[in-house]
Amino acid sequence: MDLTDEQLESCQLLIDDKPNGEYEIKEIYGDFYESILAPKDFGKKFKHAVEQGKLDNIKLGRMDTGDKHWRYNLHGFLLG
Repeated sequence: MDLTDEQLESCQLLIDDKPNGEYEIKEIYGDFYESILAPKDFGKKFKHAVEQGKLDNIKLGRMDTGDKHWRYNLHGFLLG
């Protein structure tokens, strides 16, 4: 249930390219998101990687009560 090293590297590049803010995974990945074959499974793996500290400059934020998608805080957004 883990992302591959290659996936982690790609994730990190996308995170590093985004400005400070709150994002859902679709917004982090942009146009690349459409190429993910199993988005629900990938989302679980992505969340797990964030929780395990395998990605820098990103923290698990909140779940939107409307669409039930997790939001992620990038580059210290809302952390003080």
